[in-house]
Amino acid sequence: METRTLSNFIVVAEEKSLRRAAARLHMTQPALSRQIQALEEEIGVPLFVRNTSGMEITAAGESLLHHARNIKTEIELAKRNAFLTSHAKRQKLDIGVGSSTVFNIAPEILERFSRLHPNVDLVLHTANEEEHVESLRHGRILIAFSRGVRKPAGQDVADIVSEEVLSEPMLIALHKDHPLTGRSHIGISDLRNELLIGGPDPSYDQLCLQQWGFMPRVEKRSTDLMNALSLVGCGYGICAAPASMQELQIRNVVYKPFLEGERFPFRVRCLYSKQEKSPWLPVLLQVIHAYREETAAAAAQAMERCAVSTAPG
Repeated sequence: METRTLSNFIVVAEEKSLRRAAARLHMTQPALSRQIQALEEEIGVPLFVRNTSGMEITAAGESLLHHARNIKTEIELAKRNAFLTSHAKRQKLDIGVGSSTVFNIAPEILERFSRLHPNVDLVLHTANEEEHVESLRHGRILIAFSRGVRKPAGQDVADIVSEEVLSEPMLIALHKDHPLTGRSHIGISDLRNELLIGGPDPSYDQLCLQQWGFMPRVEKRSTDLMNALSLVGCGYGICAAPASMQELQIRNVVYKPFLEGERFPFRVRCLYSKQEKSPWLPVLLQVIHAYREETAAAAAQAMERCAVSTAPG
């Protein structure tokens, strides 16, 4: 099976007509028809139903079309990667990271990228999401990683793309001597009278009101999650945190499962400009997408193991 044949098959599926597909491909209709017939013979199933209105793709054809498009994309990326690797001198890419993503998610992704492209130096720039959006607009960074529970700023901006990379359950971070540390888990009602460390934007309090049904008590605010956790360790209040933050040993801070944690997850997103022309962007996105698929598969397997272990025997 040749890649050119797969490319021609994609065009026939898109045009739903041998005549239009042949014209688009600048080849004769009989030659294209023979290619499609040979492909069907090689696979052993009909890919199209021929009728008076044109070419109607079959279920088997739909399945092949999905894989054919993926193969075409992978080949183009492979060509691009090979070209960049052979022609690139030492290059520098500027990457934006949120203060909490710099400890786990972003390094895991960027480490994979660096193994594949050792001639590229990655420079990290820590800032909040609004600052990252401005840097993306002005071409100061290639891509940014951000984490939060609310709609990202990029979704309000037509020129910025926001893709989810990872979703994590919300935990509640407490001082080790807090009375709630004796609980196996914490619910929304337990937070009603607690002091919460607020974010820099007070509008987040309104989000809590909408989702939790009450306005949180906030006396101190923090510019980022790491500062908030430090304030928790000093006994100034409690805060929400993504599950992966348990890996960090922060003095006097313990984490408890939040009953509604799956409903209000922390989402790690990557943001990039629609106008970005760097050939490195699709290469990095390929690494991000592979990471997303692997972590999703691992999470699904973990849930299956948990379900089996808790099933009545």
